[in-house]
Amino acid sequence: MAILTDRFILYHIPKTGGTWGKVALKNAGVEYRYTKTMKGEHPFNLKRAHSTPDNVPARAKEGRLGITFVREPEAWYRSYWAFRSRKGARRDEKFPADGLWSDDFDQFVNNILDAYPQGFVTTLYQYYTGAECEKVDFIGRQEYLLSDLIHALDAAGESFDEGKLAMTPRRNASPNKWKEAAVLTPETQQRIRECEHWVLETFYA
Repeated sequence: MAILTDRFILYHIPKTGGTWGKVALKNAGVEYRYTKTMKGEHPFNLKRAHSTPDNVPARAKEGRLGITFVREPEAWYRSYWAFRSRKGARRDEKFPADGLWSDDFDQFVNNILDAYPQGFVTTLYQYYTGAECEKVDFIGRQEYLLSDLIHALDAAGESFDEGKLAMTPRRNASPNKWKEAAVLTPETQQRIRECEHWVLETFYA
């Protein structure tokens, strides 16, 4: 399911601030509802809360600004590993990253890049944006979550309380001990830059 109003539809890519965004919208007085989901599996076996533009009926998208958010790849890997470490990683999860799990962060990232040399984060994002960013109208960055969400709502013509939106505290953040354990070698950092070049060139150049 994506969330929508009469003016926009918001697709939640995991670990890009969507949990905060949903709470912030409610705080700001934006009344939204959830779309129906078309039959068929998410391409990365994610739950319906993370529906892509291809997983929702065409009528849900008509006349609405399509919005999603992305995150810098290394930060995405770090956030996901910290989140799953905190929650307790299970190799039997259907999301592909879980099946490549390692308690060592550097090894985890290399396991993923071995399996997805074209970029795991790149592949995930393109399910939502399209390779030419043709599937949505507005792509914000998690690093500028508040300001980009405000820009998106303004672009959609949505009414909202900006002050209450800004006062919404962070959600779903992992404790520092997991972030501090998420250390990469320079070689792995370079490998991320090479494999995830599409994300970096498209959104962070």
